[in-house]
Amino acid sequence: MSSLIILFIFTQILKQDK
Repeated sequence: MSSLIILFIFTQILKQDK
């Protein structure tokens, strides 16, 4: 259920890492 949300946030963090 929240898997999609977690994945979305994870992608955002990865993007910020660069």
